[in-house]
Formats: sequence, C-alpha cells, structure tokens
Amino acid sequence: QILKMAEAGLDKDTFQIVRNMKLEAMEKGFEIEVIGLNDFEKEKDKIVRESMEFINEEFEKKKNNYNMQKKIERSSKINSLRLEKMNQRNVLMEKLIVDTKEVLRSRICLPNNRQYQDLMKKLILQGMIKLMEPVVRLIVRKEDVAIVEKMIPEIEKHYKELMKKETDRDYETKLSVEQDKFMDKDNQKCGGVILTSENTKIVCLNSVDTRLELAYEELLPQVRSNLFPSLKQKKCIYEEKCQKK
Repeated sequence: QILKMAEAGLDKDTFQIVRNMKLEAMEKGFEIEVIGLNDFEKEKDKIVRESMEFINEEFEKKKNNYNMQKKIERSSKINSLRLEKMNQRNVLMEKLIVDTKEVLRSRICLPNNRQYQDLMKKLILQGMIKLMEPVVRLIVRKEDVAIVEKMIPEIEKHYKELMKKETDRDYETKLSVEQDKFMDKDNQKCGGVILTSENTKIVCLNSVDTRLELAYEELLPQVRSNLFPSLKQKKCIYEEKCQKK
C-alpha cells in the first residue's frame, strides 16, 4: 500500500513537472512569437520607411526634372518670341524709313515746293562751307537742275557775306550744275545735293536721303519708344488720357 501511495505521489509529481514544462514552453513560445512579431513589425516599418523615402526621393527628382524642363521650355519659348518680336519690329522700322522716303519724294521734295527750294539753298550753302573750294560742282536730280541754276547767284552772294561776317576774310566760290550726271543714278531719289571740288577729289554728300538716315539713326531710340512703348509708358499714356477726360 505504501508502494502504491509512493507511485501515486510520483505520478502526481511527474504530471506537475510535465505540466510546468508545458506551461514554460508555451510561455517561451508565446514570448518568442511576440518577439518575432515585434521584429517583423520593426523590419516591416523599416522597409516601408525606406521604400517611402526612396519613392519620395524619386518623386522629388522627377518633379525637379519636370520643373527644370518646363523652365527651359518656357525660357526657350520666351526667347523665341522675343527674337520674333525684335525681327518684326526691325521689319516695321525698315518699312518706316522706306515709306518716309517715298512720302518725301512724292509729296515734299518737289521742284516747285517752296520749302524744298529753301532746303536746297541751305544744303548747298552748308556743303560750300565744308569744302571751302574756289570752284564747286553740284550734282542734283534731273528735275532739280533748273531751280538750282536759278538760285546759284543768291547762294554765292549769301556764302560770300556769311564768310566775311564769320571770318572777316573774303571768300568766293563759283558754283556750276552738272548737266550730264544726276543724283538719281546714285539712288538718292529724295533730292538734295552732292558737292564736289573742281577735280572731283573732294566730295560732300548732302542729300535728303543721307540726312534722313542720319536723323533716323540719331533718333532711333526715341522712334522705337514712340512706336513700341513699354508697359510703364503705356500706363502713363493711359493715365494722361484719363486725366484729360
């Protein structure tokens, strides 16, 4: 009986030991599972974070590249439009001087126009002062020959009086008009005069075309500003008009 009781106690102890071992194993297994889940979550978070960082970096790169490309395209387009605008302006400016010459030739620089006759006298006198030669030949348009020949005595007298007044010396120049050479052949169609010395070695080009081109070059900034005002100038013009109203 004692033996049976001992065996029963032994079985009970064995059962308790096995039970404890199972519980401990379950706890260890649970602990390992928890640790594994934590490690998994950490690794997953790390992978997700690194992936997100990589995706964000790639996105920023592509975004920057896209913005840069757009800026380049915009800059190229602006430059292209600016060049086209400049070319169109140059075409209009060239047309302006061509149209101006045409108006001068057809409406103003006419032999019977009193203003043109006065201009011719001044151009000839100016050329005589530059040359200061005893004999000066005049080359004019074919249609201007008659009027220039008529005004020669008056111009010679005026020149003599002017030089005497300004230098207190006597200067005298004889003028003659070329009869077989005209300005039209030299593409000086708006009139004026070409003055040469007797041996033709000294030449003074005082044509209307030349004076117009000189004035055009000198006043070019102002002409551009008037024809193609800036936004600031447009605003000022608009404000002036509003004030007048």
